[in-house]
Amino acid sequence: MVDSQPVKVAVIGAGNIAREHIRAFSDISGVAVSGIFSRTRSKAENLAAEMGIAKVCGSIEELKAVSQAQIVVSAVDVISMPKVIMECLDHDWLLFVEKPPSLYLEEASVIREAAIAKGKDIRIAMNRSFYSTTRMVLSEIGRVDGRRIIMVE
Repeated sequence: MVDSQPVKVAVIGAGNIAREHIRAFSDISGVAVSGIFSRTRSKAENLAAEMGIAKVCGSIEELKAVSQAQIVVSAVDVISMPKVIMECLDHDWLLFVEKPPSLYLEEASVIREAAIAKGKDIRIAMNRSFYSTTRMVLSEIGRVDGRRIIMVE
């Protein structure tokens, strides 16, 4: 028997990277973005309206309860990331974190040890620090006909 219930994803953050994660998850059959939380509620409300997310929450705890998500994506700024990760570790969901999890190795080590102690797995996104550069390069490549040589470092 196949489970017909969608996998539910919640999102923390309401910036451009959060929007891209929502777009990506929304394109996957059997996945639904079921809630969003941002420290700036108006940004979360605007993104929810734009992306068709029904639940805008006022805290991470409310997000977990209301969204009933199995997965949470933390797409907040790097300064806020450690606190958000530590709070997310208190809930039963797979944690997907936009990079980096911390600015400091010591803080990242504390996060890692807390995750291990709680039996949690943290998935960290690949580096897109230069996402705008990547978009510009892709645009330039699209304008070139014929063969091209591309070097990526």
